[in-house]
Amino acid sequence: MYLVKSCNKKHHPNTSGTIRIGSLTEYRDLENKQVEDREEGFYRINFDLKDKWISIDLFNHLNNSHLSHFRGYVKSLSMKGGDGASVLVDYQANYEWVNLNRFIFCITKAERVEDAQDIFSGYDDSWSVDYKKIAWMKKAMEKNVLQKVKELISSGEMIFGSGYNNPSKITVRSYTQDIIYQTRDLYLGNKDIHAMSETLISLFENVKFIKPVEFKKEKEVRFVFDFFYDGDIVFPQVNSLIVPAAGITELF
Repeated sequence: MYLVKSCNKKHHPNTSGTIRIGSLTEYRDLENKQVEDREEGFYRINFDLKDKWISIDLFNHLNNSHLSHFRGYVKSLSMKGGDGASVLVDYQANYEWVNLNRFIFCITKAERVEDAQDIFSGYDDSWSVDYKKIAWMKKAMEKNVLQKVKELISSGEMIFGSGYNNPSKITVRSYTQDIIYQTRDLYLGNKDIHAMSETLISLFENVKFIKPVEFKKEKEVRFVFDFFYDGDIVFPQVNSLIVPAAGITELF
């Protein structure tokens, strides 16, 4: 199994010495329409509950922004009773979450390097890393992304906004996950909510890893870089970074 990144020869890390890191916001509006996803990091739920008991914890969880721009249209809400742990509701509403921006890096996972060659058109080269080395790759990318962000902030760039200008207070946590190919729209009726209660609790951690089925051919693994300033999560106001490829090209 391999991680394979399509590129043009001039942008190959062995030539340029760099790797480009994108973001959720960038993928929503790309010139390259074959990889553009205008609803990157979006999720919607249509609530249609009638005389239904729902746990208070779950109800509150579903009425949380989850590090997103949150929009809700409540058609009707009636709380008809409760027992301290659950409430009986009539609840019709449409909610939408749009994840706040994160730096991300997308790469194809394929059984053989050649299996990824024809997924994307318009590129004349690629590079690859054995999937067994993904932990080393993540560690190297995290180090390089953090280094670049600190350098840019030190030079006066407002990567996260004007209030975040002390590079010594910046930290990063990265993680990787296979993309989940499914719809971004969920209908929750009386028959659905109990069966999906555990899924709903974990759902919002995965929104940034959900893409429609039409993207399934990409076989994407996604690296996400969450930044913190003095311990609090912050969100980039730039769409991309060019970071050193040091520690990554050694894995080729």
